Amino acid sequence: MYKKDALRILFETSQKYKEELCGKNLLFVSADTHKNVDFFEVVFNESNFLHLTGVQRSKQCELTNNKFSNYSKEFFNKCVSKRLKEEEIEFSNDGKTVLKLSVLPLVVNKNLSAKMYGYYDGSNEILYTEYLLGGVNACMGFIKAKESGAYVPNTLLKQDIRTITSHYNKIIAVYRKDVSKSTYNECVYIAKKEDLTKYRFSKEYEYLKEL
Repeated sequence: MYKKDALRILFETSQKYKEELCGKNLLFVSADTHKNVDFFEVVFNESNFLHLTGVQRSKQCELTNNKFSNYSKEFFNKCVSKRLKEEEIEFSNDGKTVLKLSVLPLVVNKNLSAKMYGYYDGSNEILYTEYLLGGVNACMGFIKAKESGAYVPNTLLKQDIRTITSHYNKIIAVYRKDVSKSTYNECVYIAKKEDLTKYRFSKEYEYLKEL
């Protein structure tokens, strides 16, 4: 992959990330074979996008602030406005940047193209994440943010989720809302041939079946 190809992917996916995910909560509803239901809520913001790309800041290029959090936001805004330049970025030596960018267009959408949800099994000693959402081609990792306590994305893997989770369930529905809203107002995914009325939702989320 050339840097010009990386920029094309970054510009396209950052715009879609801004439209579909940034400033949004997603609520994933999963179920096991016994129809026991679990809920997993995540949030997306500007600074999370960089973690999904695997792109590194060029040593020859200093942006306006050396603090990583500020760099993450500036990186995202430069991608959205198509101002990021080839000389500002580097690929990782282990090839992970290319792997992440190759699947990034597949997952940056309103339900992450996620069909399964599971706990990361810790099989890779150099990878830190807690929960995974995805499918057979790619999966996104999430950790709990110290500041807010919310789960945010911290990595993207070109890997079958079933091979790196200790236990996984099928995702039966996904809901979306703005972070400023208290309740979900949009259903963005329902698994094929699933009838949500057959599942017992907690009282807090019973209203979701009507969306």
